[in-house]
Amino acid sequence: MATFMRLWASRHSSLDRVADELRLAEINKDREMRAAITIQSIRRGIVMRRNIKSWLTSCKTIQRIWRGFLARQCACHVSMLRDKRRAHALWTRMATVIQKTFRAFHSRRYKHSYYERKAYLASVTIKEEKVREMSDAMAESVYLEREQLRMEQDQKEFTTLAKDLHHLVSTSNIPGVFNSPYNVEPVRAFGAPVESHLKGTFQTSKYLKRHMMRSMGSKRYQQVHRHLGASSNSLGESGTYTHSSYPRPLEPVTEEMGATGSNRGSRAA
Repeated sequence: MATFMRLWASRHSSLDRVADELRLAEINKDREMRAAITIQSIRRGIVMRRNIKSWLTSCKTIQRIWRGFLARQCACHVSMLRDKRRAHALWTRMATVIQKTFRAFHSRRYKHSYYERKAYLASVTIKEEKVREMSDAMAESVYLEREQLRMEQDQKEFTTLAKDLHHLVSTSNIPGVFNSPYNVEPVRAFGAPVESHLKGTFQTSKYLKRHMMRSMGSKRYQQVHRHLGASSNSLGESGTYTHSSYPRPLEPVTEEMGATGSNRGSRAA
């Protein structure tokens, strides 16, 4: 009771102190509130940053685990596809080898026997040799025929060209074009001298009679022609005629030919 009385007696001072504290509290209310807000914001920031950090760590862990899971699934799928491709390639290779072996066996057994094919190739070789020999013989015969025909054509053409070249034959005084004294051997064609060809072709020329009659006269040519023979070959074989312009006789044969005027007329003819 004494304590209560003592406290009751000092109530006024306590009330004054409470009033002073309330007044100070009212004065410091805003500052304390701002301080409290600052402390709360700092604490809440610390807590939030701590939570965000833990959340980020958790998110990273979750992402890492999920990405690892997806990567393992993808790697497993890729590995499975690779193994399938390898197995398919291996099976394909084995099937190819088996098919090749069986086809080779079937071909050798039922289609193309080695010994039969060898015999067939030997027969083909023999036939080829026979055909080649026949072809060579045929080609050689055709070549010989063509060469003979060409030689005949060349000889015919040469005869045609050399028929009226009697003026190039050698005389007793002047050598011919094809019988030059500077040549060791005379010029040859078809195995004979060119001059012999010229003489022989001129003997068959239709101009021989005209040249002889013009050079000797018709009467004298007939007499010489009767003495030497009917054919002009005897004249060529004797070798007396060497040029178309045979020299006319110095003295006309009056006995057989008659008057001089008639002889001149015959020569003019």
